[in-house]
Amino acid sequence: MTLALSGQSDKKPGLEMINKSVSFLVRDTGTKEFHFKELNKIASSKAGEAGLLTLSISSNPFSFAAEALPSLWTSQPESCDEVFNQYFACSIAQYLKLHDTAALHNKMSSNIRSLEITQLPDGSWPWINGMKGDRDITGMICSGIGRLEEIHIYNAYTDRLRQMGIKAFGYLDSAMIKDYDAVLKNGGTKNEAHLTPDIVNYLYARTFWKVALGLKEAKAFYFWIEQAYNHTQNCNLMEKAMLVCALNREDEQGAANRLWRTIDSQSLLDKETGIYWKDMPDGPGFHERPIETVCMLIEAYNIILRTNMKPIEEMCSWLIQHKSGNAWPTNTETADAVYALLLRNNSLPATDNQIAISIGGQMEDLKPGASSSNDGYLIRTWNAGDKKPDLDHFKVENKSEAVEYGLFNLSYSAEYKEDKKMDFPMKMKKGIFVLVNINPVSQKYIQVNKKPEIKKGEIIVGEKTRIKKGGIITVRIELDVDKDIDYICISDSIPNGFDSMDDSSKWINKDGTDYTSKIQGSRIHFYLAHLTKGNHVIEYIIRATQSGTLPIGIATIKPYYAPEYERKTKPMKLKVKE
Repeated sequence: MTLALSGQSDKKPGLEMINKSVSFLVRDTGTKEFHFKELNKIASSKAGEAGLLTLSISSNPFSFAAEALPSLWTSQPESCDEVFNQYFACSIAQYLKLHDTAALHNKMSSNIRSLEITQLPDGSWPWINGMKGDRDITGMICSGIGRLEEIHIYNAYTDRLRQMGIKAFGYLDSAMIKDYDAVLKNGGTKNEAHLTPDIVNYLYARTFWKVALGLKEAKAFYFWIEQAYNHTQNCNLMEKAMLVCALNREDEQGAANRLWRTIDSQSLLDKETGIYWKDMPDGPGFHERPIETVCMLIEAYNIILRTNMKPIEEMCSWLIQHKSGNAWPTNTETADAVYALLLRNNSLPATDNQIAISIGGQMEDLKPGASSSNDGYLIRTWNAGDKKPDLDHFKVENKSEAVEYGLFNLSYSAEYKEDKKMDFPMKMKKGIFVLVNINPVSQKYIQVNKKPEIKKGEIIVGEKTRIKKGGIITVRIELDVDKDIDYICISDSIPNGFDSMDDSSKWINKDGTDYTSKIQGSRIHFYLAHLTKGNHVIEYIIRATQSGTLPIGIATIKPYYAPEYERKTKPMKLKVKE
């Protein structure tokens, strides 16, 4: 077994909530013993004793996904894909009769209306409402609509959703044709590799939809399908799995099988970690996320395999292990995991779990979990302050032929520590400047490829600097970006004792950088769809409204879909006099 770790910010300054998990599989009848030494060491520490330990076990892997559905429908979506994911979760919950029907209908009605409002005239959706159309986000939503139809989940909103999808493909088809035309214009031929992540996303999404193509669209489409037959050498593991699914839906089973065999031939098996790939992508980019890659592999293996289910069971167990509490680390990962595990078993049957659990020589009694009253999902919880059991001696006796999936999760608070191992191609620095003898213009803006500099009328602020009540200061966040990166969220706290001079949200496209900003409570957020390599400066203006020694909070930056790469600035203080 390997230990999965994820973190999210706690409300207490300097602390973060840590989730450490380990999963296990019990396939055959008989007794199997596990030794979770690393998790046991943490659980028996002071921090672990103050945390929450949960053991979950079920013969149906979808039980773990059902538990995650409320995290999607109770969230406050910020991006258009999150709005769709909320609708996706509600649709599945309604289908499986997991929640109050009226409440689900109300939520889905709101989601559909939001998607209709935010869809742009060309058929695209933006990442964040108010931004320009985004090809990746539009493709993700169209894929999600296709997934619901693939598993035959329909409701009163299906027709409206499908009409939005058809409109969206007007935009996506046009983008696909432009890519094809660009290949020809540059002298490219079908005998060379031209597949890009955008085209892989498109083929995965488009093949869900049996909407006829025009002559121009069809010519370009089948050029890309032929590329998927013959030129996947530059595709990573997730992209190859996506193409297995696309080729199969396009009734090209022979090509799908050949590509799957390439994937499977590169897999390895370890007694502890199960099936794995050496070339598993792991980065902040869209096709570099391990959890989403495994979800796509489960989908591809489900398509190809008809008898040997062991690789899929191993991947489901890995996926369950990488939950962060009740859900997966991000909204997108949770939606993908729900779909992958739903493919494995899309019902919640009443199951008589014929198992016996022993921890440290003591028998444990598990109770039915909250995901459903009759799905065979059992849990045992040790609360904060409870002495944690000896996880180095854990036994499961399986008295049936059913495969049992299990998970230990330990959730506890710990001091925030930046993970230096995470190779995040961006550095951030925050500075405070006093505006002297000028009439400031209230604004929030980003300067692209701009070296930070002290402007006329500004002086840099240190912790010994005093400013007067009513004084104006500029908060400047400097970014040094090593390579192009997408979907970045920068968040900064407006200090107590200061007011923002611009409390409105706005969208700006400056020098090719598409971003929006908004204020929520005491924090200001900047959402950047794309940042190019180079130097960037973000500024906004605040006014001191009270005197005293006032703390200046930390700013954070993270890839929106890879929050584990988060970076933070150091806290500061300002002295404000009357």
